[in-house]
Amino acid sequence: EMLREWLPYQTEYLRSIYASSVPPTTTADGSYQCMECHGSGGRWKCTGCLGSPVYCTSCCLDRHSRDPFHRIEVWDTKGCWTSSWLRDVGVCVELGHHGGWCPVPSGRPPADIHDILDDDDDDEEVDDTEDTWEDEERNGGAGDDPLRAADSPPKPPHAMMTIVDTSGVHFLPVRWCGCPSRQGWKAQLLAAGLFPASQRAPKSCFTFRVLDDYLMTNVECNTNAMNYYRRLRRLTNPAFPHLVPDRYLEFMRVTREWALLQAKKTFGFGPEGRGTPGDGDLGYFCVACPQPGINIDGQWQEDPKTYLYARSYVMDGNFSAEQMKMRRPANDVPMMPGKMFLVNDGPYQEHLKVAKDIKMRSTCNDHKAVSQANADRHKLAVTGIGATACSRHGCFVPHSVVNFQKGERQMNMDYSLSNAMKYRAHEKQPVVVLYDIMCQYGVHIRKRFTDSPHISMPHDLTLWKGIGLFHVHGHQDTCEVRYSPTFMAGAGNVDGEILETMWASLNRISGTTRSMSSSNRQETLDRHMNDWNYKKMITMVALLRRRIQANRPLLLKMREALDAQESGISTDVLVQWRRVLRGAQEQRLQDVRAMDIFMIPEQTAPSKASLQLRLTTAEGNDGTPIGTADWLADGLKIEEAQIFLWQDTMRHGTNATSATRIKLAKHRKALEKSIARFNSRANRIARAFNWDVIRHETPEDEWRTLRGPFAPDASEHVVLNLPSNASPEMMTNDRSLRRLARRERTLRRGQANDALHRLRVLLSEKSFHFRHRIRPSRGSQQRKTRAYAGLEKITREIQRYGAVYRSARSALVRLNMSREARRIYKRLRPADLKVSTAIAEPNARGQRHATLPWIWTVNVQQDMDDDEHMLFVHRVHWFRARSRLDRAMEESAILKRELQSTKLYFDYEQDRWLAMATTGPGEAWPGYAEHCRQTANTYASLAADAQSSYTELYVEQNPLE
Repeated sequence: EMLREWLPYQTEYLRSIYASSVPPTTTADGSYQCMECHGSGGRWKCTGCLGSPVYCTSCCLDRHSRDPFHRIEVWDTKGCWTSSWLRDVGVCVELGHHGGWCPVPSGRPPADIHDILDDDDDDEEVDDTEDTWEDEERNGGAGDDPLRAADSPPKPPHAMMTIVDTSGVHFLPVRWCGCPSRQGWKAQLLAAGLFPASQRAPKSCFTFRVLDDYLMTNVECNTNAMNYYRRLRRLTNPAFPHLVPDRYLEFMRVTREWALLQAKKTFGFGPEGRGTPGDGDLGYFCVACPQPGINIDGQWQEDPKTYLYARSYVMDGNFSAEQMKMRRPANDVPMMPGKMFLVNDGPYQEHLKVAKDIKMRSTCNDHKAVSQANADRHKLAVTGIGATACSRHGCFVPHSVVNFQKGERQMNMDYSLSNAMKYRAHEKQPVVVLYDIMCQYGVHIRKRFTDSPHISMPHDLTLWKGIGLFHVHGHQDTCEVRYSPTFMAGAGNVDGEILETMWASLNRISGTTRSMSSSNRQETLDRHMNDWNYKKMITMVALLRRRIQANRPLLLKMREALDAQESGISTDVLVQWRRVLRGAQEQRLQDVRAMDIFMIPEQTAPSKASLQLRLTTAEGNDGTPIGTADWLADGLKIEEAQIFLWQDTMRHGTNATSATRIKLAKHRKALEKSIARFNSRANRIARAFNWDVIRHETPEDEWRTLRGPFAPDASEHVVLNLPSNASPEMMTNDRSLRRLARRERTLRRGQANDALHRLRVLLSEKSFHFRHRIRPSRGSQQRKTRAYAGLEKITREIQRYGAVYRSARSALVRLNMSREARRIYKRLRPADLKVSTAIAEPNARGQRHATLPWIWTVNVQQDMDDDEHMLFVHRVHWFRARSRLDRAMEESAILKRELQSTKLYFDYEQDRWLAMATTGPGEAWPGYAEHCRQTANTYASLAADAQSSYTELYVEQNPLE
């Protein structure tokens, strides 16, 4: 819509863009006017200043003495603007006095520079960047640039320094400070915000601004150094970018140096008292995960709710983050090995040397992580990476990302998990580990950790092993109940799949790192992981706030669903089920097979013959009816027969065979006789009532509307002499009819109960049929045909008894059933007749927060008393409903603790940075204390936001939670 609004104005916009090329304003004498002094000589236009003003030479020089990297244009006698440089108006980079003039300027560098060379190209060190250049060209980096075919650019002017800024590549003269108290050449350059490209001769520099801009562009736009520098060349000279000096190699090396310095500054390293960074010390971590001594109460071990302080991890591999073999690995220069997220390669290789390479044989479904664990690719030095992250918030754990040499082997992931469990954790903290092949990986995990001297795990560690909710659906059915977080006590509502979203972000840079040197690749991946964690940190409060607000209605929904389910179960049964569930959860730590109670044994499914026998008994056909109650019962039975006959007629339709028509005619004739006998008894039971009037004044209802138009003369459509078919006026005027109506209402409730019971049995049977007939029949057309024929029969039965229930409910509505009864006997919708996924597809997706249809909450105890199979069905449904409520309750408690931990973490960091500012190195490191106070102020703002959210959510809205 906004684009449509803009389109009519495009001409106006375009006219203004063309107007930027108009000539300078002329004075009365015809000279060009300066917009600053209003004098003559205005021929220099600065495109970097607001409004692109036109200056004379002296004003342009004065205006840009401290802005030497603006781009200017000069008005040419040919009648157009042409590119120029501030050096042409006399601008010079002044060093030593914060950009001001030095009283004793020097055109040459200080005497501490040695071996001044004429050419930077001879000066630069040949290291890993050269290897990177060649590799990127080979893999579509530089080789896909047409400018590579151009001649080499000319050398910069001899007396100029090449300075690379965000505005382009500049050649500018430099005046060094010549004062007696002058600083060394490095200090003068750095004080001016210029980073030297070499430690030998400062002939090329990069502004701090361009280095910061590249690092930000790299993590936000995934732009590599080569493409970024190409952009600078085109920005410098759009018409002939190949004439701009190529400083890509220097730029690549300097950005690595700058990234290291910024990482150390971010975490306050540098002064001797601060020490050197240890493994993972230059990486952010999750602020909400429980970290003893930092963001949880000191008495946490005494809290009976141990799950509140459990560290929850998710593990996964990523095969997009490959690396090709280096051609000159000796040139590789590590800058910060193991300081962020990828592990220190030395100890890691020692672990791989002694770890046993266990070739896993899949005992579950054929998972790629298992079958390709030992796959080798001869052209790759690294086939991918494996990581451990916090499963609740999606933060990489520092010093826990490992390289794969072949595939996703257990020895690789063991090292990652070991390092993650050591990072800011306590040996008494419970640990939850979610891994997509945990059913294979977790079998001998403790033995592997015991056998290797380079990894460790506390011998009494409480370790909960699980599989993410997405991957578990690709496993066998038993894996879902054994490893799904939904049934894991203390897990809360965690899905265990958050690493997939993290990989999606990291994969956007993985293509670039494929051909980098090992150290450069590690630093690039580290930088992106650290940026991810940083953004997680500053948005953690908002994330927790949304989760808390979303969990509250979910908790209420789960509680209401369980209450409705338990309302029909006896207290003794519930006590027994709770004891069984608690025992399974406790035993799960030693044997995950204890969770098989969530599965329904196959042999409990009732046979077709037994179901038919129980149905016959439930229909009440137990002899000749006597009296009013028996007469009404016969009427309900005849009504059901009418429904069955109507459905059979509709099913066959006009395509019915002769044999079928004969069969339907016989049923219709038998039904006519039954109706005649029933009406005859009606006349004897209620002699004073005119039953003939009913058949002409039958009110419309839900069932008849659903059934559609019918022929009143057909036996399946004859209106029976039942009180429920009388009009409200008749019921009001006849006392005896009201007495019959009360008895029919009682029987109708029984009829509705029987129909619901039969529907639950049939739905259970259909679920089993799906699981044990339909699914195994795939691949065989004959078995498939038989299986679907059986399914069709069950579906017809469900439709029959669904119609019976609707008929019974319609009669109850006409008989004025109570408000309480209306809450029990609800309108039956198609969605209520879906099969139970707990039986048909126990490993199906989308069950995490699903609740049972209402039909499973009516007369549950009767189901279980009458049918052993239904006992198992209802028990499994209760186990799952109880687990869903437990997870929601745990989630509520965990979220509250996490918001508190987030506030405590920010407070801890604020105090730590203020302490560093106070006890820092003082004047030996000027600006260090100020930087620490600035960082502390940032954490103070984050802490205030966390406190405000906690007060709003738990003090003002829900003080009792």
